[in-house]
Amino acid sequence: MTATPVRRRRVEAEPRAGRRGLVHERGNRSSYRVEFDLRTAYDFVISMFWNDAEYDRLPEDERWLVAARAALTDSERADIEASFGKHGSGYGLLSLTMLRPEVRTASDLAELIGRLPAHDYARTVLDDQSLEPEVAALARRALDGDRAALRQLPRRLPDSIALPAIALLRDPETTIGHLRRGLQAWLPHFQEVETKVRGILERDLELRAVERATLSPTDLIERVTGGLRFVPDPRVTRVIMAPSYFGRPFNELESGPGWRLFCYPVADEALPSADELAPPPQVLRLFRALGDGSRLRILRLLVDADLYLTEIAQALELSKPTVKHHLAQLRAAGLVTVVEERNLTTYSLRRERLSEAGDELRAYLR
Repeated sequence: MTATPVRRRRVEAEPRAGRRGLVHERGNRSSYRVEFDLRTAYDFVISMFWNDAEYDRLPEDERWLVAARAALTDSERADIEASFGKHGSGYGLLSLTMLRPEVRTASDLAELIGRLPAHDYARTVLDDQSLEPEVAALARRALDGDRAALRQLPRRLPDSIALPAIALLRDPETTIGHLRRGLQAWLPHFQEVETKVRGILERDLELRAVERATLSPTDLIERVTGGLRFVPDPRVTRVIMAPSYFGRPFNELESGPGWRLFCYPVADEALPSADELAPPPQVLRLFRALGDGSRLRILRLLVDADLYLTEIAQALELSKPTVKHHLAQLRAAGLVTVVEERNLTTYSLRRERLSEAGDELRAYLR
């Protein structure tokens, strides 16, 4: 099981002036309990994240995805793009699914959104623990109709959610209309593969039985996510781990009052395989990551110290988005560990992974 990139729904906090940005776990005590939540509704949502990310899907499912998208009408594609594109608020469906235990399947979620008031959905999207208390209060006021608060929000919200949140607040009915139509359009297509997806998710949980029984909560999260180390946070009492097939190799993170949701990628071993010549996914990810000069320079920097995103970008004279892309590839290959404490995030080198590279290639070529 290999390290995976994470797509964040908030801006990574920067260190305060004068403080060195190394974060370490303080013992094995945890303030939270870890729960596993197997529901195909999560994959229904994630399968609509249509972007240029390099997903790890089986060839037949990639072909299915292309055909399903081609079968949509122009207006249906527009609704899905409005909800799940770069500036869409459809990511809030992951939190909504977690908060509604009765939502098990794709049809359950589509039915819920069909009757959910737009105001209730907006509250779910904005009820994000990563917001500063003052900003969260401002968002609640805007949601309740305070136009002055709405005017202040664009410059106070994290860049990652500002545009979809403002659009949702300004015109919630139009926003949820796109969402309802998009879900209904995609539902029959996803149902073609939903049974298969559920089997993969079930297999993943079976494979993790020993880990779940023996590892500490912090170590379990790091193992399952493939390199995200979540330091105990007194504000978090529940951590929900939801396996996902269509999100591979990404982790989707959402948060709310007292909880944190990780939609993590299923293990390579959970996937069916009929091609004996196919290289293991972890080998492909590893050598893809190593085949770039900038990524090798990042690894060289991390040999000396754990670093913040800003420090890496400054050292390489690259933009933060570019560095994030490279770090995503390195995490996917298991070469980098991400450590979170509150709103601070650091990156560190997984040295043991370097020694495994040659062994895995030799094992495949035997």
